[in-house]
Amino acid sequence: MKKIYIDCSMGASGDMLMSALSELLDDPLCFIDKMNSSGLDRVAFRRSSVTSSGVTGAHISVIVDGIQEEQGFVGAPSNERVSMNDIERTVSGLALTESVRTRTFDIYKLLAEAESFVHKTPVTQVHFTRLGRIDAIADIAGVCTLFEMLSPDRTVSSPVEVGYGEIRWRNGTVMPVPSPAAKYLLRDIPYTSGALRAELCTPTGAALLRYFSDSFEAIKDDAAVRKGYGFGSKVLCENDYVKVLEYHQ
Repeated sequence: MKKIYIDCSMGASGDMLMSALSELLDDPLCFIDKMNSSGLDRVAFRRSSVTSSGVTGAHISVIVDGIQEEQGFVGAPSNERVSMNDIERTVSGLALTESVRTRTFDIYKLLAEAESFVHKTPVTQVHFTRLGRIDAIADIAGVCTLFEMLSPDRTVSSPVEVGYGEIRWRNGTVMPVPSPAAKYLLRDIPYTSGALRAELCTPTGAALLRYFSDSFEAIKDDAAVRKGYGFGSKVLCENDYVKVLEYHQ
């Protein structure tokens, strides 16, 4: 039996999970080629090696219209609103397997459910910004593709570190950490706030953990047959990465 363990002691985001899981592949560039051929309009995936505090891992950038995700899509139009029907059409048109497309949309429905709860509006009336949609679909489809390629029998995650403080969205809105959407998605999942003033677990990260994790518990890593480290676009402290472990039993 193959089991994957996700260490969320520094939180989780879509790109960090994608980066870490890609490290468990024999040929991570095969995954990048697959995603760059997926037909996601105006999106490119780029993988780079990262070494921090003696740990070497990966960072996968999602580039939309030539602008990197970590640049906050500065200068790009971000006020266009899209519905769940728009998202479903985008996902259904991806040149990925039916299983990956189904999982991607199911996870996006979790995000819509969270937004519906937070804003007290029906899921059918939930809208997302165009760039937020593309960014999230890229991360979610990437993680779903990796789970299909890795094909674990079971996935276990640690309790989730979420950070604390406040975040300012691109439209100027100030929200607490964890954000209301992330907090909703983490309901009945063990999480802690810790001592780091930052958003460590994004709504996309929370949705992915909720969807793929069979349980949340601590596991020793001394029996792992493979380890992967996924770095985000910002380095907040010495151990700012998501670690994934692969076990065979």
